[in-house]
Amino acid sequence: MAIALCMTATAQTLTVDAEKELCRIEPLIYGAGAEDVNHEIYGGLYDQKIFGEGFEEPVPKVVDSRLKISGMWSALGEGVFEHDSIVPFTGKYSQKISGKAGTGIYNLGLNRWGIAVKKGTQMKVSVYLKGTAQNVYVSLQSSDGSKEYARTKISGIGNEWKRFDVTLNPKGTDETGRFALSLAEDGTVWVDQVLLCTDSYPFRADLTEAFRQQHLSFLRYGGCMVNTSEYLTKNMIGSRLERQPYYGFWYHQATNGFAIPEFVQFARLIGAEPTFAINIEDNPKDVLAMLHEIEAYNLKYIEIGNEECISAPNRSDYEHYVERYLILYEAIHRVYPKLQFIHSAWWRYKEPELMEYVFRQLDGKCDYWDYHPWTETPQQAKVAEKEMKLMNKLFHEWNPQTTMRVAILEENGNTHDMSRALAHAVMLNAVRRSGGFAAMDSPANALQPYRQNDNGWDQGQIFFSPSQVWMQPPFYAQQMAATNHQPILVESLCDTEDLLDYTATRNEAGDMVVLHIVNYDTEAHQLSLEMKNFGKVKDIRSYTLFGPEKNENTPIEPTRYSPIPGAVTDGKTLQLKPYSYTVFVISKAK
Repeated sequence: MAIALCMTATAQTLTVDAEKELCRIEPLIYGAGAEDVNHEIYGGLYDQKIFGEGFEEPVPKVVDSRLKISGMWSALGEGVFEHDSIVPFTGKYSQKISGKAGTGIYNLGLNRWGIAVKKGTQMKVSVYLKGTAQNVYVSLQSSDGSKEYARTKISGIGNEWKRFDVTLNPKGTDETGRFALSLAEDGTVWVDQVLLCTDSYPFRADLTEAFRQQHLSFLRYGGCMVNTSEYLTKNMIGSRLERQPYYGFWYHQATNGFAIPEFVQFARLIGAEPTFAINIEDNPKDVLAMLHEIEAYNLKYIEIGNEECISAPNRSDYEHYVERYLILYEAIHRVYPKLQFIHSAWWRYKEPELMEYVFRQLDGKCDYWDYHPWTETPQQAKVAEKEMKLMNKLFHEWNPQTTMRVAILEENGNTHDMSRALAHAVMLNAVRRSGGFAAMDSPANALQPYRQNDNGWDQGQIFFSPSQVWMQPPFYAQQMAATNHQPILVESLCDTEDLLDYTATRNEAGDMVVLHIVNYDTEAHQLSLEMKNFGKVKDIRSYTLFGPEKNENTPIEPTRYSPIPGAVTDGKTLQLKPYSYTVFVISKAK
């Protein structure tokens, strides 16, 4: 069977031979990366309306010495406030509040953009308290405090830390509300570990559904947050509210309320295979204790480190990484022999001798080499494909029988526009063409709060505000590819590949062919389709994502750049929009 595609304007021909099977394509290739780069996890996926469960945030510089309040909170009333380091419940600080009834603190959520309050939707409060005041109020209010939507009294506070759990049932709706805690009587109270969440806790329901709609086959949890010395598994087990906070990479006051166990739970919830990274300096016994706690999830993958030795090609740094990798590998593999391992030594094609050293040390004890390309544009994705080909060549020169492959656990960039979407579509084509050498492909980052970007990684696929969730073009490119996955890559040849990238796949039965075509020209093209040895075509359905390369979706127009379904009515003319990714699904009549 053969399919011929002719580009009318330039007489290009793409021939697809569906009888010539090149390789099988693992459905595992469709992934996304989760990392708390821009508070994506806290205040977002992790359904806590209050970011920062504890009070580790530093006190802002203020004129009034009485207002020593944790940086994520504000004062209510004219009491005395202290960021107290004497016997906090967890971490280094708790919040001390002294004054008359009504004195307290309030929180406006992530970025102080307000907490979404919905009439009739219960919110649960968990908080640790102690003090001389025996009663406090917790409430949901408007941002200025002029309206109160719900209030509950907490009683029984004593001299020792105690956890209190209550429910708030709002009688009004407000997308920019606030949470308040205030004294119900004169006195002093210490506050620590405050959690406000909805019934969907620990995961925000609308974001969970957005993840499900992407049809990911795996989800990665890692990134630079792994590289800080306090990112340790011993603080990731047990009760979420009782875990110790840590000095984080992106944010120094980081909480372990969402850690590896919660990530694994979430990945399974959305039907994805979890893979996560651990710090290379972690204690093997602690790692094993955490793995034991999450055994029920039947893990398949674990990564040791993240972008190790990225700063410079120092032999000693690579040697240290290899040493630590092998210590952790031997300990984990002995207990969990079926786990597949991913190593994270930074790939440097200009340092082949150094790369060979890493390869020979880890070959046979590592299943995947984590490769992080820069892919903001389709052209950059093509460059990444050339580098993967070089990796494949070198691996098999160093050991013709090696089974080590590549896992792309971060496609990186600074954008989330149409250009990034087309770049990812090209990368997926490159992964299909790799013959199984590239087994996973995960763009970063899965999430991004709206208007929250303070470090350059402006690359979220799913955007959110307190009350809204919408998807960016790269999300839809991933969704289109994953939804229309077929397991067999067949041969496809074209006269020229300028501004056109493509793959052809088919199903096991041979009665369906799927074409993934990226047109990164600014001009539209028309393809004439000739079907040979296929029998009668039942129908040709299409799904097209297109738009100017720098454009993105907004909360006002959340689906402006999303897939548009269509059909080829004459059975032979395929339209390619300018700057587009199109999936054509060709079905054969029985």
